[in-house]
Amino acid sequence: MNTFIGTFIFLGLSFCSIAHTKWNFTSTNPHNLKDSYVVRANSVLTNYYQKSKFEPKPPKLQTGKKYKKQQPSLKQKLVFQDDFSRKELGENWITEWEKAKGSSYGIKDEKLWVDTQGGISVWLNQKLPQNVRIECTRGIVVEGKPNDRLSDLNFFWSCQDPKFERKSDGNFAAYDSLALYYVGIGGNYNSTTRLRKYDGRGERVLWQEKNDKAHLLTENTVYKIVLEVRKGQVSVWVNGELYFTQKDPNPLGGGYFAIRSTKSRQWIDDIKIYELLD
Repeated sequence: MNTFIGTFIFLGLSFCSIAHTKWNFTSTNPHNLKDSYVVRANSVLTNYYQKSKFEPKPPKLQTGKKYKKQQPSLKQKLVFQDDFSRKELGENWITEWEKAKGSSYGIKDEKLWVDTQGGISVWLNQKLPQNVRIECTRGIVVEGKPNDRLSDLNFFWSCQDPKFERKSDGNFAAYDSLALYYVGIGGNYNSTTRLRKYDGRGERVLWQEKNDKAHLLTENTVYKIVLEVRKGQVSVWVNGELYFTQKDPNPLGGGYFAIRSTKSRQWIDDIKIYELLD
């Protein structure tokens, strides 16, 4: 028994000696047991955890259309932006609208407001590149005022209409002969959401539609919209969800962008437009 105890004590003292030498315990305060030793083994532990199979891994992202977030281009260049932090709309925008008593448009509280009984198109007076990404924030207000109606959060883009020589009063049918991409979210009294291509010959080709409640409008909601054309792939995101994506075998070239609506009261803000370079 004495031999066993002696061997155990010897092995214990040997381990302490080795540990003291390998890890370099340094006495800092011999009168305070809590702080009496500082272990200088950072590099050893770091190497261990870097090689360890238990190293934490980043969480996996959810996939599928419901969770598909708009992905910014790896190479993109900002070509236009507007936060409407001024009093007048200015020369950057051209408005075509059905003038009527009680209808108006303009900047208020650093947002562009359209409050109309009939159709209105607010065109950016700048031709955009073919591969383009358009972002904006938009909302429809329903509070019981005369033009309040939950309907028609719409856009035109890639429109082939140079110099705006065509005269329009903002009536929807006036655009039938143009070549452009169109999305109408909550159209027809909030019963349809559609993606179309106007072919320039009078045909408004219906590409896709989603008319279920989840893809229609809700009152007083803020919508983050992304419109994109990338190498002929036309896509629309709403609040991070991919609503539509369609390959155009005959993609339109660079063109013009418009905020479009009809009888309703809406606001638009934070427009950013990028040329996609990748």
